[in-house]
Amino acid sequence: MTLSPRSAFTGGDNSSESMVQQFPLYITVAEGYGRLGNHLFQYASTLGIARVQNRHIVQSPEFELRKIFDLKHKLLPYRDFRSTISRWQRIKEARFGCFQQSLMTLPPVNIHLLGYVQSYKYFDSIQEEIRRDFTFSKSIAKKADAILRNIYATNKGYILVGVHVRRGDFLQVQSRGYVVAPASYYQKAFEWMKTTVSENRTLFVIVSEDQQWCQKMFHVHNVQILPKADPEVHLAVLARCSHVIMSGGTFGWWGGWLAGGYVIYFNRYMNNNTDYGGYFCPVDHYPPHWIGIGY
Repeated sequence: MTLSPRSAFTGGDNSSESMVQQFPLYITVAEGYGRLGNHLFQYASTLGIARVQNRHIVQSPEFELRKIFDLKHKLLPYRDFRSTISRWQRIKEARFGCFQQSLMTLPPVNIHLLGYVQSYKYFDSIQEEIRRDFTFSKSIAKKADAILRNIYATNKGYILVGVHVRRGDFLQVQSRGYVVAPASYYQKAFEWMKTTVSENRTLFVIVSEDQQWCQKMFHVHNVQILPKADPEVHLAVLARCSHVIMSGGTFGWWGGWLAGGYVIYFNRYMNNNTDYGGYFCPVDHYPPHWIGIGY
């Protein structure tokens, strides 16, 4: 469905009381912040904020997630989208990895939200709706299912634990606050899963951009390292696993959230005494039932 840039979207005096009474309120989120995992947070958190305030969420037709999931929310023609939201009130989050209560009570005007909004608390009350929206497209699901069929062909009866190993870009920006999970973390996480899930029937399915490091570190019989693929395909594989072990970052976070089973995260992911450390609140970022493990 296409929305007219007139009526509720006109900029003019969108703070007037008459406009608030006459038209529904809208909210959109800035694009271009990070990659796939960041975009998932932006969508889910913006929708959660919209639902609490009875707003409509609006996105550009070029929003990346539309190519991955079947998102049916209203859209503006791209030609009008930029000019329309440029007249809306811009509100920027204070800290990217922390829940900000003020965003749940925005002023009664159309809002252009700027930020990463990386807290599950924004959308915790609409989890089922988010899960429906994050249903992978048929083409992506088909590729992920083919990978899993190949795995099960030689590992019948095994319980799959998805593992996301993120290293590459984090190794370059550790001074900002990121801490790369060491091999000892994965060893502890593997042992926790085997003890809790199954000692002999657990298969760890690893997705990573650093396959060379993974092949060096994970050379036991119950590990399978996947070849490179599009990020959305690897995310769909993680989502289809029973449980997930993540290192750091939002891609692995969403793999765990979508899978819905046990999720283990690296609890030293962010160094507090750094630029980014002060913007990250673990209690807001990780659901309380997830399991944090250190070095």
